[in-house]
Amino acid sequence: MITWNMGDNKNTASGWMENLRQMFEITSQEKCEEKPFNRGCFDVLAVALQEDYSSNDQNGKIGYMILDLLNEDIPRGNPRVWSMHTHENVGSPTEPFTVKLLLFTKTSHTTLKIEKEKVCLKGQEASILGKNVGICSKGTVGISLSHNKNKIIFLNSHLPMNRKSKSFGFNDRIKAMEISINNVLSKLDRNRDNLIVLWAGDMNFRQKMSIYDENDSQQVDEQLDYALNKYNSIKYKSIQFQEQDHKFPPTCKLKYCEKEKGCPSCRSNTDTFKDENCYVNDEEDKSKNREPSYCDRILYLVDGKMELKPMLYKSFSKGKAISYSDHNLVWADFVLSGFFD
Repeated sequence: MITWNMGDNKNTASGWMENLRQMFEITSQEKCEEKPFNRGCFDVLAVALQEDYSSNDQNGKIGYMILDLLNEDIPRGNPRVWSMHTHENVGSPTEPFTVKLLLFTKTSHTTLKIEKEKVCLKGQEASILGKNVGICSKGTVGISLSHNKNKIIFLNSHLPMNRKSKSFGFNDRIKAMEISINNVLSKLDRNRDNLIVLWAGDMNFRQKMSIYDENDSQQVDEQLDYALNKYNSIKYKSIQFQEQDHKFPPTCKLKYCEKEKGCPSCRSNTDTFKDENCYVNDEEDKSKNREPSYCDRILYLVDGKMELKPMLYKSFSKGKAISYSDHNLVWADFVLSGFFD
């Protein structure tokens, strides 16, 4: 599973394809732990995108570009190996979502049942192709895959942030997680015996910040870790969400790095945290200053007899700076047993 806050990028469709090829080379020779898009290493690929305007403007649909890459080099006339599923045909929302969930499965898996849900947490207006339109900029979307009585639910969230709050909106994010559980996860969790949940996204929890609520006021090193251990309201059926150890550097808020401004790859050395110039530091507007944080997360939960073995949890950063976003992409690998039983 991959999660990435793409930023307000204005690349053309051809620019997106070039970036996708650079970041996610798809070859059978690459080691699985080195390439998140190596199509020989998985049967299901979930891509959680935040701040993705690509289906609403001239950029083109990112999902179809990824699908073309996955099916690349298949001889003409042969059936496509990979199929794509998205949340976008759920209901008839009045505003498009910039929170996108793309699910890629082997076309041979024809027995899978697919369901979809989503909830908007915050809307705003944006200019798309010169027109002011309402969009959902913070929200949660979900897709479930079912086989017999076994179910996997994939969630993607972009949770709210409040710069005026001393905790950057900690309580707002807790409430948003509750709403997401009640309006997306619970609605998808039907008619099953065994369940796996993978929950990814830009969750916007911060490091080294105070927590303020009606029961507690203290500084914590990591807001999400604190919340998962403390708040029963963001457990699911009394089961706590878990996360693999993040041994990579914080994934945001880092400065944009633009080649034409002499900053070709300021995040190529974030594994060592030596380049402080890569962090947002605005002397004129202190509210823009950010402690680099693990905003981009992938959580998981197991309920029942299926087994989920975490394998990898990485940030796609070292030597691969993404020049047009202040977030680095995060990806996780899991081995699932018992789904087709």
